Amino acid sequence: MGFLGWLFSVPSRHYRDMRRYEKGGIGARVFSIIISMLFIGAALGLEYWFFSSLMTGGSLGGGIAKVVALIFIGIFFVATFIAALEFCGVYAFTAFAMATLGLVYSAQKKKAILEKNQKKIENLEAELETTPSLKYKKLDIFVGIFQILLALGLFAGVIAVAVLTI
Repeated sequence: MGFLGWLFSVPSRHYRDMRRYEKGGIGARVFSIIISMLFIGAALGLEYWFFSSLMTGGSLGGGIAKVVALIFIGIFFVATFIAALEFCGVYAFTAFAMATLGLVYSAQKKKAILEKNQKKIENLEAELETTPSLKYKKLDIFVGIFQILLALGLFAGVIAVAVLTI
C-alpha cells in the first residue's frame, strides 16, 4: 500500500525537485526545461520505434519475439509519455507558484514601506528600489508557460508521429 500511495502522490515523488527549483537560481529553471525536453524526446522516440517496428515485417526478429518486444516498447512509451506530462505539469505549477509568491512578496514589502513611511513620501522611491524581492518572477512565468507549451507539443508530437509512421 505504501508503494501505491507513493505512486499516486505527485508531491511526495517530486518534493525534492520542487524544493530544488524553489531554492535554485537560473540553472534550476533551465535544468527543468532541459529535463522536460529530454523526457518528451524519449517518449516520441519510443513511439516512433514502436510504430516503425510494427510496420516493418521482419523487425525485432519476427514472430512471438516481435510481439513481446512491441509490448515492452509500448509499455516504455506509455511510461515516458506519462512521466513527461507529469514533469511538465509539476514544473509549470512550481514556476507559477514561485512567480505568484514573488509578486505577493513584492506587494507586501511595498505596502509595509508605504505604511511605515506615510510621512516621508519623498524617500519612498529610494526605499522601493532597495526592497529585496524574489528575483526570478519573469523567468518563472516564462518557464511555466514554456512547460505548458511543451506538454501541448507532446500531444501534437504523439499525433504527428502516429500519423506519419502509419
